[in-house]
This record gives sequence, structure tokens and C-alpha cells, in this order.
Amino acid sequence: MSQRHLYQSDLVYFGPTGSNNPGTGALQSNGVWGLISGSVASGQNYIAELYRIQKVDEGFNRKLKVLNQFGQLGQVDLVQIEPPDVTLNVSYVLSNLVNEDIIGFNVNKAGDATAIGCLSGILTNANAGKNIFVKGVPEGYDAISNSATDYDVMSFGNVFISSYTSQGRVLDFPTVDVNFSVINQQAQHVWGLNTGNYAITPAVYPASGTNITGWGYVLPTGTTSFNSAGLSNVSGLNVLRPGDMVLNLGLNAGDGFFYPGDIKIQSYNLSFNLALENLTQLGNKYYYAKLPKFPVEATLTIDALAGDLQTGSLVEIVNNNLTFNPSITINAPGTSNTVVYYQLAGAKLETQSNSLAIGSNKTVNMTFKSTIGSASDLAHNIFMSGICANI
Repeated sequence: MSQRHLYQSDLVYFGPTGSNNPGTGALQSNGVWGLISGSVASGQNYIAELYRIQKVDEGFNRKLKVLNQFGQLGQVDLVQIEPPDVTLNVSYVLSNLVNEDIIGFNVNKAGDATAIGCLSGILTNANAGKNIFVKGVPEGYDAISNSATDYDVMSFGNVFISSYTSQGRVLDFPTVDVNFSVINQQAQHVWGLNTGNYAITPAVYPASGTNITGWGYVLPTGTTSFNSAGLSNVSGLNVLRPGDMVLNLGLNAGDGFFYPGDIKIQSYNLSFNLALENLTQLGNKYYYAKLPKFPVEATLTIDALAGDLQTGSLVEIVNNNLTFNPSITINAPGTSNTVVYYQLAGAKLETQSNSLAIGSNKTVNMTFKSTIGSASDLAHNIFMSGICANI
């Protein structure tokens, strides 16, 4: 029995509703999602590891409704008549855009910076409703390179991305936080997989709330970096560094009160919230769909040390109402080779503020806002490109 649980013992995986048919090992059509990361029996495993994980928060909240009646002060029962809320938040350090590609964002390859918006697959529901697995090996062992067939799994079925935040600051690694909305959660102890026993996926049929049957999974042996699986043209960088970030806000003279060439950016925060709408109907125990509410807004906030003032007027800024396409580029250390590229297309400068106090430098804060358009909208969108799993 474990005395405690440390980060060395866990790995996080992402995959479809199932990877293989437990009986034959044959591939199923809805299990083919473009990334092979291991093998199961005579078939292939489409469950992929997520890398550089720093934190996982999860939990559920059941919504119980009190049943009372005349003649009785105490409750008759507490009954659950709507689905529970299951939340899952995952944080990781950026070393490339492999994780983004795996969890369902459309990531353009390096060189195709604005080919397609990052939410294209999610907005068309093509990348929705996946599974996440948190594998735990016994206390005292590293999960990476551990090929043991006896382990614990906390898994999450019918997972939908609800928000995404990428952030970077001086003197720290760039990081990402992804929040998921989940329909089902289950805990399992898995053993003897090499003898033909398969763990059952956590995915459920929304109408009945019963587990999807006929699907089994095996979690691949963990690796330190994505390219250690033998994919030579994927970045093997351990991490990206703040000194290799380049922010292009697109500001020109008169677009703000500070000279654009003299703003020393200290941090950025690029985020969007899909504000998922839970759709249900009579006869269903769970939501039959979780879809984004529109409009979906995206923001880019930057904090900087203020430089010289420039001539400008808020009246002119309002009258001009200019559109900007601010971008964030993170290169491989010491090179101009782009590993991560974000662009917020069709953005407006919503806020600008500055602050100065005794003992500190004057700072300026700017927020750019845009809405996310359809899969074919290249004028209003968020674009991700660089080194990814889509090879």
C-alpha cells in the first residue's frame, strides 16, 4: 500500500473513445485519429502520451435535488436528476505544439502559419468527445520507461475542451493550461494486460449513461519526449525559453500612448473560453452534446515596462478603430527556427493602462480582443503553427 503519491508516478494520455476491439485487435473506424503511439496485440494503439505535464486537477460535483412532501419535515430522498459536473484541468510546459495537436486543435505545420484556425475541428465537432487517462505506477517508481502491466488508471470519458490559455513571462518557462468538461470519470486497477485482459474505456452512451462496451485500451510505455518514439522530424527540445520569444503587436505610431518600439514586454497571456452549452433531452441521462456558445471571444494580454511616450489621442484611436493581428513566435534556442507560433487575427486594442509606484518601474498593460470565426474564416481566428504531431 502506497504511503503517498508523487508526480514521478503519473503520466497523462489522450485518446479516442476506444483504441482496439478487445477480441481481435482490429482497428475500428472511429479509433483512427492520426497519431500512432504504441501497439496493442496485433493492432495499433491510438492513445498518445501528453508531455511536460506540471499539474492535474480533477473532481466531480453531483447535483442532488431534495424531495419533500407534506406531512414530513425531513426529506424523502436526495435524487440526482441532472448529470454531474466533472472537471479536469491540465497544465504543461511548452516544448512544441505536440500536445495541442494531440488533444484536438488544428495545428498548422511550420511554414503554414495561418492555413486554418486552431478550433476548426472542434467547431465542426470532429475532435470532440475524447478520453483522458492518468496512469499511476507504484510508489517509488518512475512512470516514464516503465513497461509494467500492473498500474492504476484514473480515466475520464467523453471529454470536451472548455478553455485554453498560453502564457509566458521573463525568467520562466512558457506554459499552457487546458480546462476540460467531462461526462464520466472512473478509477481502475489494471493488471495482466499481456495475457489478453483489456481495461474498459470510461466513455459512456449519453442516452443511457452506460459504459460503451466492446472497447479496450492499453496505455503505451511513457517516453520523456515525443521524438523518442522514433519520429525524427519532431522537435526533441526539452523546453522553450523566454529569451527566444518574439511578440509582434502590429502597433504603429498613434495606435497607443507609448512608442511601440520602446515597450519592453514582460509577459503575455493568450486565452479563449468556449463556454460549452450542455444539450439534453427527455430520455437521456447525460448531455447528448457539449457545444461552444457563440460568439467565442479570444484575448491577448501583455504586460510591459513602459518606454517613451508618443503623440496620440484616444479620440483618434476610437475613430480609426484599427484592426491588428498580434502574434507570438517562440524559436528554438539560439536559432530563427519557429517551434511555436500563435496569431490572434482580427483583434482590436480594447484596453491600455499604466501604473507607477515608488520603488517600481512604470508598467503598461494592453488587451487585444477578437472573436473566433468558422473553420474557413482567416480574418477572425486564432492560429497555431509550428512543430507538432501532424507529420
